[in-house]
Amino acid sequence: MTSFIHRNRVSLALICFLFVQVIFSMLSTPEIIKVFYLEYVYRFIGTFMSGVSEIFPFSLWDIFFILLIGYVLVGGVVVLIVKHYRKIFVKGLIFVVLISANWFYISWGYCYGREPMEQTLGIKVEGIQHDDFINAYDKIIADISRMDSTAWENKSDDFLISHYKRGMKQLGVPLLITPQRMKVMTFSRFYIRSGVLGYFGPFFNEVHINGYAYEKDNPFVAFHELTHQQGVGSERDCNFIAFALTYSQENQSLRYSGYLNILPYFIDYFYSFDQEEQKVLFGKLPKFVIQDLRDRSRWYQKQRNALASSVQSKVNDVYLKSNGISEGVMDYGRYFGMVVSWINGHNLY
Repeated sequence: MTSFIHRNRVSLALICFLFVQVIFSMLSTPEIIKVFYLEYVYRFIGTFMSGVSEIFPFSLWDIFFILLIGYVLVGGVVVLIVKHYRKIFVKGLIFVVLISANWFYISWGYCYGREPMEQTLGIKVEGIQHDDFINAYDKIIADISRMDSTAWENKSDDFLISHYKRGMKQLGVPLLITPQRMKVMTFSRFYIRSGVLGYFGPFFNEVHINGYAYEKDNPFVAFHELTHQQGVGSERDCNFIAFALTYSQENQSLRYSGYLNILPYFIDYFYSFDQEEQKVLFGKLPKFVIQDLRDRSRWYQKQRNALASSVQSKVNDVYLKSNGISEGVMDYGRYFGMVVSWINGHNLY
């Protein structure tokens, strides 16, 4: 027994450390996460790793992912040919998994225990009435109707980051990490087939955007992923902040990106109304918006693979639920009520 512990002392230490982190994450309150983890641990680690990743124009996470898959594939083949390496391969794989799991918690995982944004920003979601949805919808339509339908501009990353910083300051949410760069996914074509428009890689504090996303989604997706970088784990909260930031911008293209992402939720909700009311509400949609919504839907239908999308959704659902987001992938759409409450309580920019 003593010999076994001595030979595997590093792996056993990593297992114990991981166990302590899991227990601590379960027992931690939002206040502990905010005061201790976010302010001291995440701010330091995130800033350091973000600075390191800034040096490289490509995704460090994608490289790590390739190396991990390569190790599993090559190691598996070697083990089949030379059984002598079986223990070495298994120990190596366990070591990598344990290191990755521990680093995930240290570098970002505790962010899932953060206080919900509706509490941080004082947004009241309960008690939203029928008329509240219609009033919010009418405000959006009124703003869109004043827009120049031909004036869309695909903004640069520097432009988006600059406006993100300014928007977060106006919103009153302090920046823990100073955004420096957004990276295009190395495997954008693969990810778009599974419906992934962007993701935040906590291992190296990298924000990733899909190069094949519908271009008018880019500002909203960028603001969503940049918000993950600020230590916000909830997909609902990231979606809400992305909308709130686009809504508060003077730039028409930024506001329109947010509207394109929230309007399908209004449309789905209005299908619960009687047909006469549906006709009136849907009749308010400008023709160019209807065309953009159709083009957007067709673009993603053309790009997506049903099997890949289903697998990715299930994996993401398990991942979110295992990190305390009980709604899983349904968490993305839960920002709708927050948006309605927000629009009714705030004027444009």
